[in-house]
Amino acid sequence: MQEKAIEAVLKNPAGMGPFEFARVYGGQQHNVYFQAFLVYGWAGGLAYLLLVVLTLVIGFRQSIVATPWQPYLIAALGTFCGEVMESFIVDTDHWRHYFLLLGMVWGLAVATMNEAARNLRSGTHHFG
Repeated sequence: MQEKAIEAVLKNPAGMGPFEFARVYGGQQHNVYFQAFLVYGWAGGLAYLLLVVLTLVIGFRQSIVATPWQPYLIAALGTFCGEVMESFIVDTDHWRHYFLLLGMVWGLAVATMNEAARNLRSGTHHFG
C-alpha cells in the first residue's frame, strides 16, 4: 500500500479527501504522514510535517535548559518522539494523547523560553 500511497500523493497535489484512498485502493496506507498528504494535499502535508519537526526541534532545544519543570518536558518529549516514529506505521492523527503530548511539549518549551527572557531582563541567569 505504501507504493500506491506515494503514487496517489504525486497524482493528487490537492489531496484526495477523507477516506478516499481506502475507497479507491481498497486499503489504508497506515502512515500518518502519507495520510496528511492524501487528505489535505501537499500544503496540508507540509504543514503537518513542519508542525512535527518544529515541535521536536523546539522541544529538544528547551529540554536542555535547567528549570523546575525540565523533567516533565523531557518525559513529554521522549514520549512524543516515540509517537512520531510510530506514526510511520500507524495513523496517529486520531489519537487524542498524541495532541496532548504535542501541546505539553509546546507549553513547557514556551514556559522555559519565557522564564529565560524574564531572568535575562532581571539580570539573573538562573531558574528558581
